[in-house]
Amino acid sequence: MHTRTSSLAGILVVAATMLILSVEQAAADSILLKPKFTPGRITYVELKQDIDQTIGGITDAPSIETTVRHTFGVWHKVEAVSPSKGTRIVLTYDRVCMSIDGPMISESFDSDVDDPRDESNMVAAAMGPMLGMPMTMELDKDNQVTSFTGMDAIRKRIEETTGGGMMYQQMKDELDDESYKAMWGESLLILYANKEVKVGDSWTRTLEHKSGAMGDLVSEYKCTLKSIGTEDGRKVAIVAYKATVSRAPDSESKPNAMGIVTKLDSGEFEGTATYDVERGEFVKQVSEGRVKVKMTPPGAEAEEAGMTLDQKIKSRVAVLAEAERQKQKIENQKKPKHQPDE
Repeated sequence: MHTRTSSLAGILVVAATMLILSVEQAAADSILLKPKFTPGRITYVELKQDIDQTIGGITDAPSIETTVRHTFGVWHKVEAVSPSKGTRIVLTYDRVCMSIDGPMISESFDSDVDDPRDESNMVAAAMGPMLGMPMTMELDKDNQVTSFTGMDAIRKRIEETTGGGMMYQQMKDELDDESYKAMWGESLLILYANKEVKVGDSWTRTLEHKSGAMGDLVSEYKCTLKSIGTEDGRKVAIVAYKATVSRAPDSESKPNAMGIVTKLDSGEFEGTATYDVERGEFVKQVSEGRVKVKMTPPGAEAEEAGMTLDQKIKSRVAVLAEAERQKQKIENQKKPKHQPDE
């Protein structure tokens, strides 16, 4: 009798242990994938893009091949958090870096190294005045961007200090709150599931945003939680995603400063993002994609008579602590002037 009782007790202990282990494993394989905002927290967010573009369809001329590399970095400060009202974040430009290499133009500028007041450098003239300028973003309790402001003041500062030059005239239509809301807000928040997900789960998100030149655009994302593990001693989750970009129905493009009408033909991207569980944010993201655009010059009778722009894009996003950014800046200042960012 004692033996049977002991055996039964042993079985119950094993069963209970297995149940606990299965519960712990289920918890380990799932995660609440949403952003955490702590009032006063300051990080540095950096976006890098390498763009190889081809302009074709030029009458009696070969295609134009151009390589563009740019790095934009902002201080990201969480100013206020309210469970009922949402979150207010202030973004302040700390770095602008761009290099352009093509048959018609070759220029390079890095605010970590070069003089942002150098009006003889067309990149510095167009973008140098952005340094130190703030943008304010408001999120609701569901982490949706409800307000983004600051670009009017940035455009005004560029025009009052350097005038912006030729490059600014070509890009100023995109220097608006809607475009930068997508760049610094929506495109970085869209990967969050904002709910508990387990490895293998997928979710979809739709982003409707405005482009100053190309009108209304729609981005469709499909995200999948690929794994949960550790990286450099920290618990992380890896999210893979694919996205398509299309022109919204009935959306109209407006001519840019040169009178050229640009219309998105197609766009697609795929990449991965790393979510730091303790910090509650995506700390890095890499992606590759391709965008095709049709450009109709002034006087052209039909869209088919215009030019084409084909861009292959590699993007990287990194989030650094304040000390990491200061170390990065010191290292950058050792580089020769006008050297493209790597």
